[in-house]
Amino acid sequence: MIWWILAGAVLLLVLIAVGGSVYMYRFGLSRRPFPWSKEYRDLWANPPKGPRLVDGKPFNPGGWGEAIFQGELWMYNTYKATGRRYYMTSYDGLKLAADYFPPKGDAPRAIVLLAHGYRSGPLSDFSISTRDMLEMNLGCFLIHQRAHWDSEGELITFGVRERYDLRDWAAFLEREFPGVPVIMDGISMGAATVMAAAALDLPGNVRGIIADCGYTSMRGIFNKIIREWFHVPPFPFVHLTDLFCRIRHGFGFSDVHSAETLARATLPVLLAHGQADTFVPHSMAEEIYEAVKDKIDITFFSVPEAEHGLSYLIDNAGYRRLLAEFFDKCLDDRH
Repeated sequence: MIWWILAGAVLLLVLIAVGGSVYMYRFGLSRRPFPWSKEYRDLWANPPKGPRLVDGKPFNPGGWGEAIFQGELWMYNTYKATGRRYYMTSYDGLKLAADYFPPKGDAPRAIVLLAHGYRSGPLSDFSISTRDMLEMNLGCFLIHQRAHWDSEGELITFGVRERYDLRDWAAFLEREFPGVPVIMDGISMGAATVMAAAALDLPGNVRGIIADCGYTSMRGIFNKIIREWFHVPPFPFVHLTDLFCRIRHGFGFSDVHSAETLARATLPVLLAHGQADTFVPHSMAEEIYEAVKDKIDITFFSVPEAEHGLSYLIDNAGYRRLLAEFFDKCLDDRH
């Protein structure tokens, strides 16, 4: 009798582990709109009416909800006036989209290739910085990450596959805007994507890399989320989800580590992170910086009191000053 009880207990544990891993896969990686997202809507179909709702409440991170909304409204109006949609086909056959904001007047000094974060989008993630960059005579090329917005794809891979999209977008810009330098810039998952792309053979037009509040690895961020959001240990759920991805999709959670890929960068790097970030902890940026600071040309901008993705808002003057210096360095032909 006791053997039947033990067998039943083991079977129950296996079912819980498998069921939890399937849920994690669908929750974390599969394309589907969160209650607060607009992933399946046209990015520029309608003007924003007010701050987005999250769990029925206005989106107001750090008290900056109104500023973000005003930035989104400005982006909408600017895109309708001067923006342009581009498409390309990814290395694995997906139709990917991007939106270009040209600066006023002369040809752009450079184009900033902007990669948004996880289940977010270019409208929210770059609603403030785009205007400032245009004023610096920089074109802004905002990609839709695969499995987001108008880009195809059913799987979010946290930078593992997105890094190749970023490389190919840079090559696309080299053909579309010959002779114009490119700076890669990403936030959150976009930052991890940019850091992962740093190890690739990038086109010659890429002149610098900016990574704001990126994580160390896909495994690292999943381990943190499952502990803090679901209050269960990573094992066996993360490990089984990892195994499922390797078997079905050919990639794993440990395929890319930001410190390892960034260490191979041959371009100047600006690493930014808020000290009050509780989603992607500041310690991840510290780990990355300590691992690469003696190997590459890197500047670490650590912003006190800034929550996730809010460094540009919390210390706008300091961030803009640092960006201007960084762009000057990257675009100096002697560099």
